[in-house]
Amino acid sequence: MIDFDALSPDASAIILLCSSLGAAPGSIKPVTPVAFARLAEQMRRQSFRGVRDLADLSADEIVRSLDVAPEEAARLRRACWRGEASWRSSSIDFGRAASGS
Repeated sequence: MIDFDALSPDASAIILLCSSLGAAPGSIKPVTPVAFARLAEQMRRQSFRGVRDLADLSADEIVRSLDVAPEEAARLRRACWRGEASWRSSSIDFGRAASGS
């Protein structure tokens, strides 16, 4: 079991993006290491604080910010919302934890 309370917001977001943890079988296609490296570079160029910033963006905002295809943006957004929905009952809000709220 992963203690998400002990993880940084970025670590939680990376787990969501790069795994199928908590998802129905076949419902989420995890981001591969190579694709994640490209995504991280795009986020760095756009001055994102970290991967956690994806949690606050809509799919359209991801398309505009990171210049990814709409389908990829939707996939990234679903992965982030999977965490919001799954862990809200555990009071884990990885997307906003860094702000102290």
